[in-house]
Amino acid sequence: MTSERKRLFFGVWPDAGTRRALEKATQAAVRASGGKPVAGENLHLTLAFLHSVEVERLEGIGRAAATLSGAPVELELDRIGHWPRSRILWIAPSRPPRPLPELVASLWQALEPCGFAPEERVYLPHVTLARKANPPKAQGRLQPVAWRIDRFALAESITSGNRSVYRILEEWPLSQERVS
Repeated sequence: MTSERKRLFFGVWPDAGTRRALEKATQAAVRASGGKPVAGENLHLTLAFLHSVEVERLEGIGRAAATLSGAPVELELDRIGHWPRSRILWIAPSRPPRPLPELVASLWQALEPCGFAPEERVYLPHVTLARKANPPKAQGRLQPVAWRIDRFALAESITSGNRSVYRILEEWPLSQERVS
């Protein structure tokens, strides 16, 4: 008998105001890329991708995430770019604030006892704006979008046809005190 599995990841989602600012600031670049725009409700920044995970492991993953502590992160998304191989148009901070990679490292450390190992590649925080995109005519800096990240979530990626839906399973606030 095989166990039920879910594609899981930890991420952060912008509040409605930040999402609108993000869509407004990047609208022209997304349109010019000719790519398939990411739906507004799917705009997020991934912290850790866990891949396909047995449902029985969810409780332990949640307990691990609840041990994290840290202050909210002030992020400024001000750089637009394109990855040619994956044909992804993205927006990112030109200078990621130190607390963001520290949060990611703490998350992976908390997940190690659950059998997860951090990705070997360097963490590059970004928000995917469009898929199957062509390079924008002008890559680089743009009007900054401020984003205060004050919570993180465990989400499931559900793929149906050529469409993905992200369902938040649980979320935790970021505060200086230990979350429990």
